[in-house]
Amino acid sequence: MEHAAEFALLRARIAELEAACADLEARCAQFDQYPYGPLACQSLDAAGRLADVNQAWLDSLGYTREEVIGRAFTDFLPPDQRQCFGGMMSRIEALDEILGAELAMAARDGSTLWGACNIRAERDAQGRLLKTRWVFIDITARLLAENERRENEMHLKAILNASTETIQLLDTEGRTIIANEASAKRLHVSVDDLIGRPVFDFFPPAVAEQRRECCRQVVATGQPLTVQDERDGIAFEAYLYPVADEQGVVRRIALFSMDITRRKAMERQLAESHALLANLANQVPGVVYQYRLYPDGRSCFPYASPGIWNIYEVTPEQVREDAAPVFDRLHPADHDRVAEAILASARTLETFFCEFKVILPRQGLRWYWSQAQPQRLEDGGTLWHGIISDITARKQAEETLRAREHYLHTILQTSVEGFWVLDTQGRVVEVNNAYLAMTGYSRREILRLSISDLDAIESPDQIAVRIQRIIANGSELFESRHRRKDGSLFPVEVSVTWLDEEGGRMVCFCRDLSERKRAEEALRHSHELMRHLIEHTNSGVAVHDRNLRYVYVSQRYLEMYGLKGRDVIGQHHYDIFPDLPEKWRDVHRQVLTGKTMSAKRDPYVRADGTMEWTRWECRPWYESPGTIGGLIVYTEVITEQVLAEEALRKSEEFQRALIDASPLAIISLDPEGQVLSWNRAAERIFGWSEKEALGQFLLIGNSEQAETLAALRTRILAGETLSRLELHLCHKDGSPIVVSLSTAPIRNPDGELIAIMSVLEDISERKRAEEEKKLLAVQLQQAQKMEAIGTLAGGIAHDFNNLLGVIIGYGEIAKEALPDHSTTARDLEKILEAGERAADLVKQILAFGRRANVEKIPLEPVHLVKEAVKLLRATLPSTITIRQQLSARTGTILADPTQIHQIVMNLCTNAFHAMEQTGGVLDITLAECERDVQDLLYHPQVRPGKFVVLTVADTGPGIPPEIRDKIFEPYFTTKGVGKGTGLGLAIVHGIVADTGGFITCESEPGQGTAFHVFLPAHEASVPLQDKAADTSPSGRERILLVDDEAMLAEMGKTMLERLGYTVISQTSSLEALAMFQQRPRDFDAVITDQTMPSLTGIDLAQRMLRIRPDLPIILCTGFSSLVNEQQAKACGVRGFLMKPLTKKGLAELLRRVLDEGRGTSASAP
Repeated sequence: MEHAAEFALLRARIAELEAACADLEARCAQFDQYPYGPLACQSLDAAGRLADVNQAWLDSLGYTREEVIGRAFTDFLPPDQRQCFGGMMSRIEALDEILGAELAMAARDGSTLWGACNIRAERDAQGRLLKTRWVFIDITARLLAENERRENEMHLKAILNASTETIQLLDTEGRTIIANEASAKRLHVSVDDLIGRPVFDFFPPAVAEQRRECCRQVVATGQPLTVQDERDGIAFEAYLYPVADEQGVVRRIALFSMDITRRKAMERQLAESHALLANLANQVPGVVYQYRLYPDGRSCFPYASPGIWNIYEVTPEQVREDAAPVFDRLHPADHDRVAEAILASARTLETFFCEFKVILPRQGLRWYWSQAQPQRLEDGGTLWHGIISDITARKQAEETLRAREHYLHTILQTSVEGFWVLDTQGRVVEVNNAYLAMTGYSRREILRLSISDLDAIESPDQIAVRIQRIIANGSELFESRHRRKDGSLFPVEVSVTWLDEEGGRMVCFCRDLSERKRAEEALRHSHELMRHLIEHTNSGVAVHDRNLRYVYVSQRYLEMYGLKGRDVIGQHHYDIFPDLPEKWRDVHRQVLTGKTMSAKRDPYVRADGTMEWTRWECRPWYESPGTIGGLIVYTEVITEQVLAEEALRKSEEFQRALIDASPLAIISLDPEGQVLSWNRAAERIFGWSEKEALGQFLLIGNSEQAETLAALRTRILAGETLSRLELHLCHKDGSPIVVSLSTAPIRNPDGELIAIMSVLEDISERKRAEEEKKLLAVQLQQAQKMEAIGTLAGGIAHDFNNLLGVIIGYGEIAKEALPDHSTTARDLEKILEAGERAADLVKQILAFGRRANVEKIPLEPVHLVKEAVKLLRATLPSTITIRQQLSARTGTILADPTQIHQIVMNLCTNAFHAMEQTGGVLDITLAECERDVQDLLYHPQVRPGKFVVLTVADTGPGIPPEIRDKIFEPYFTTKGVGKGTGLGLAIVHGIVADTGGFITCESEPGQGTAFHVFLPAHEASVPLQDKAADTSPSGRERILLVDDEAMLAEMGKTMLERLGYTVISQTSSLEALAMFQQRPRDFDAVITDQTMPSLTGIDLAQRMLRIRPDLPIILCTGFSSLVNEQQAKACGVRGFLMKPLTKKGLAELLRRVLDEGRGTSASAP
């Protein structure tokens, strides 16, 4: 199958060509049925000349009607087709029927078009031929397709014979239509012997019937089929592909056959290897995998053992091409960490180790451990070979252990007995609240003490001996007297146990015996009173002798254990409770040896199945010193307390969850300023993790803010409550943050400050938004001012341009009548210069108000800047030095050249005025730069990208800060009378904004001023321009001139007549229209003003064009908000001219539109 892909492409291409031919044939058939359909048509007179053609004929050959009507049809035929055309005309004259033929025609561009034509003759009553009607259909594509198909068939045949595989094309009955030489060689016959014969004739009967059935199946289903068989020890594989027509009906069967003996052997070896690998992988707990990371960031698992289903609940097939299903299972908290570990291993090629969590649809949260060895691939990617193991059970055990440790710690801290831990030197390393309450010390104070500071009985040496004894024996129970913080003593019973952990620890439980001692003394004097108290205590009390017979029992004890009403005195405890657990029997044995046993929280199940929680203590009682008389059991039901504690724990967890979920940073500090709590919002706002922040004096301000934050802390420590105080702080990375701070002190019942609770809201984005809002408000105000000036400019532009048009026009007329060097001619030249300056001033006003029609073209600003500098050198005094740095590599911009020249001149003129008295240096720089979104934060209307930057800097006195925001306002100026209009910078600002750029100003008093103009770079190149001719072109055509201003109409008429034209002027657009309607062919062109009463210039043009669509019209305007050049040309106007009109400008435009109307660029005689 080495050429299978080429065969498939060739078959597809042949099918396309056959379809194209079929389509053309169908269209030809349709043409035969409808000979006068909407196709290319022509009419020839009896002499063979073209009498008429339709638009389709013109479009096909590229001619105009004027170029073909009346010409011999043979002019449009290639030389070899003209004799054929003569024969066709002879047949038409002889036969009275529609004639069909194929004919080649020459298009205007030199190409040849083939057409199938139907020809019909029209005769007079005597049967003489009057004309012939021809209808064409383009068959060029069909002929090209047929040629290409023949070439492709030859190519296909060569490829088929070059293949070593068997390739045949069969019909639906199995007969061979096409066969390559390999097919004939394999069957030991020639190719000619195969053609036309059923392929089944060359196989044994059994195989032949099987192949026949396969062919039937392919034809019936339209689906390809693969079959394999083995003959004489050689394995073959045959592929049968259906070849269907456009209706999907199978018409042919493509048969490919190859020798696969070697492949079958390799497949068996590969299957055995895969089976062995799969068996090994299935024995490994977890999943064995290969993970591949491509250079472009894509990744997949080329191999994964079936165990991947238990790990990720995906199949190996799901991740073979894309690893996304696995990464979708990663816990959000671990996703980035795992990705970073993979990239680090790929960079260093070090072994990948990682523990991570996943969330599975069925199994939920699971913990996994993975190890993999990376390998660099030739394409630059990385391939890991590794395993993944489930460590969820281990993690759950660790979590259970942590919970158990927390549980035990909670019990110890809530125990009513004192508890502390000593190291081998007797120093206190841990203590509970009960012992703190006994001694009066704080936790911080007592952790600085040793047991010799607390024990008031034994000396340090005796304590050292006791410690060694405890280490040797493992535990000890004794009584002593401890010293409180205030110096008073109290009796204690101490139980010490030695633990070989953390270098050795002594775990001590202490019971304050003060109350017991007093109770024992009181008991001797009032046994009955004590009994009464016992009966009414919350604990159940039972007293046993040393044989565990009841000596005394309280009513609460009887009620607690379901013995109410029974007389148990004298009975053995185990007879009352025969099923007593062994745990209690062991407690009794130890207590009778002198130990005291207790439990702060112990569950037990009542007879009715309900669970109760108790706190109990079992201790010996003494008949005399040293003689144990028995034991006493105290039991208290604490079920409600346990439930309350559990509820409190859940409440605290809920509160913690609420704090973590808050979008506000909630922080608590101790009185020294160390962090006690730090929620997730604080991590997000300040960048410090909870682990980093806890216990630290967190720095959230820079050195400049240290004094402010110190004063703030003093206020808080003084008990002041702050609300919504705005502060400027710092992120961990040093970036500034603006926050709103609210604080409150937290005090203990004694009024002492124990913590400071702070709530902070990140208002940085809000502050930035407020600043942007202020900036946009200023920009809006400036835009409104510009719009107002633009409205004013548009209002005066039209009338002012009309006046200037009269001045300039008659000035030019008068100057032409005078000798060139006469005094009057020179005076008129000054008048014309003043008129042009006034026209430029109008353009500046309109450009400032953005109401002028500005033509933007691609240009290189460096040439314009150089030209402007050249002009400036002649006008600036020698006290001002011009320095220029104009990079020749600056890019192209899209702008109006006059406006760019105006920017340079205005900025340089302002710089000159700033240095006029003192002299100085004028720096002009042109360079390129790039600006991104962050750089353009204060210019949101400007797009990021490349800019051409023009900088004009002076060494003058600078701009005072108080007026710097007003310099771009219209008519704002600090110059004296006659030195400025206040429009210079405003016009520059308007031009720059119109190009999509922006302008900035840098100025310091006494340091000079620099203006930076940023103009967007443009990708297009600058087109080459031809120099215009110096003389005004003339003509002899007839012109209709329309202007409602009589002086302008008369001036325009005089100007055009001196150019040789015949001119009729009208001051009424309605009268001009009436004249044109009566004599539309009397005028070669129309020149009309736009702004006229009754009927505007554009309306007049549209009405005239309805009468004469080919009429050249020029529209003139001093200013119009209703029409511009593009709109005018869209309405059919050929030329657009802004007033004031000049002779040269009008002459050139009129000549151009007249010549375009004739299709030639030559001037009229």
